Amino acid sequence: MPSRAEKERQTTVECLPWELFFRDWRWKPGEHVTIIGPNGQGKSTLACQLETKRPYIAKLTSKPRDPLFEELIRRGWTRVERWPRATADDSHGRRRLLLWVPTATIGQVPKTARVFREALEAMMKEGGWVCDIDELLFAADPSWLALGKQFELMWQQARTLGVSLLVCSQRSAHIPLLAYDQVEHLFVFRENDLRGADRIGEMAGLDRFEVRDVVRDLDRFETLYIGVRNGRLVRTTAPIIV
Repeated sequence: MPSRAEKERQTTVECLPWELFFRDWRWKPGEHVTIIGPNGQGKSTLACQLETKRPYIAKLTSKPRDPLFEELIRRGWTRVERWPRATADDSHGRRRLLLWVPTATIGQVPKTARVFREALEAMMKEGGWVCDIDELLFAADPSWLALGKQFELMWQQARTLGVSLLVCSQRSAHIPLLAYDQVEHLFVFRENDLRGADRIGEMAGLDRFEVRDVVRDLDRFETLYIGVRNGRLVRTTAPIIV
């Protein structure tokens, strides 16, 4: 009989066009998503594509400027600088929220952290939201926004409230372990750092050698989808425009 390691090595990586993969991909309320990859690979546009599956989205960003977010505003997203109160009719203005609190200086960090913390607490109370964090490392690091405890709470308890956390990060080797083992869906862009590639495989609970080899072989804009709960691996080309 083949050993467990040999069985894991037999995992098949599917190669699918994005349209076929995305048509059948399911993202249920309460399921979490992590997207890992360097700048310029398409993390933000991939996140926007995934979010078309869900009705209520709140993006939390502190970038001083971002052409993608400016385009979302032109397309009807509502930009706010603090979490808006729920009203009797939330059918339009609160379906697509861009909580944009630019943090250009160190002195602005405490305000950004306070606004984001209030938003995270509100989403947990209201339920049903997707909370999109555009850079997990900056948001969770104790030296910056220090919201790691809030994210841990959401990864572990938000499922019963139908709240999903979608996080993006450039650094696969430096983000909380819960960003891997408490999510259902993991999307990884090309990773040339051996330590980072190994960690992705280990945290996904699959054969780290196979995952590492695929991740290091990806082309630009190509992504490896890992179904963390079922072990499914799909290699596909992520969209490069929203």
